[in-house]
Amino acid sequence: MTNESPIWVNSSVDFVRTTCNLCLNGCGLIANRENNEINLRGDKEHPLSHGFICMKGKAALDIATSPYRLEYPMRRVGKRGSQKWERISWETAMSEIALKMKNLMGKYGPESIATQTLPPKDIHMWRAFASAIGYATYFRHDVHVCQAPQLLADTLTFGNSITYPNLTADEAARTKTFVMWGVNLPETNPAKAAIVGNAKKSGMKVIVIDPRPINAARTADLWLRVRPGTDMALALGMLNIIIKEHLYDEGFVRQWTYGFDRLMAHVEQYTPDKVSEITWVDKELIVEAARLIAAN
Repeated sequence: MTNESPIWVNSSVDFVRTTCNLCLNGCGLIANRENNEINLRGDKEHPLSHGFICMKGKAALDIATSPYRLEYPMRRVGKRGSQKWERISWETAMSEIALKMKNLMGKYGPESIATQTLPPKDIHMWRAFASAIGYATYFRHDVHVCQAPQLLADTLTFGNSITYPNLTADEAARTKTFVMWGVNLPETNPAKAAIVGNAKKSGMKVIVIDPRPINAARTADLWLRVRPGTDMALALGMLNIIIKEHLYDEGFVRQWTYGFDRLMAHVEQYTPDKVSEITWVDKELIVEAARLIAAN
């Protein structure tokens, strides 16, 4: 976005509200014009980010104004790999692409057209496009350097993405306790960290379980500095406390679960003293965390 952009030309507008699209959070941005220069800042009125922007968001203007950014269609004029291109109009590009797709579908059917997207680049638009041409399946890949490793580790470990905190500001406002277990939100998902931080100011309790003294641990209500590799013992120890003190929903357990008696027998050996020895976490902290999670 530059001063030559149509949004600024012959306009008295000094700022424009927009949204960052460099990740799935969609934080609010304000593009501001001062002394014929454009700069970005966080939108404090945005319901999700409340004025926060990460380093990627701060670099969005550099991406928009990069001299290497493609701003119009290019058609190859040389051999593949020769890097020889010519500029063509949008109308020409759309017509040529549509004609080639029409010929392919006429000869081989709509399944000959493959549609792939990388979130957050207009997923629903491309899904609708794939459906409109008569082939409802399309390929969506998550190869972000930030989220993809987390999704892969979650799927291989738990069978689903359970550690990604899909937490909105409204949900956080209703949440009494937030457990950050092996997740470093301020470094890996700052927008969600801002939501947690705002909710904490309103009374939400935060428990951090991490061997490292991350920033979130410094401001948490409880920090359980668990010995690396002993997280399961810690979880079983907290279950021991919750079950022994009858802090769980007994009616729900009777109606909707099976094998609870075996779970009860299994966790009986994981007393606070034993778990403290295994995990290096003070037993008082283990008990306090279990009670806080269950009671809240």
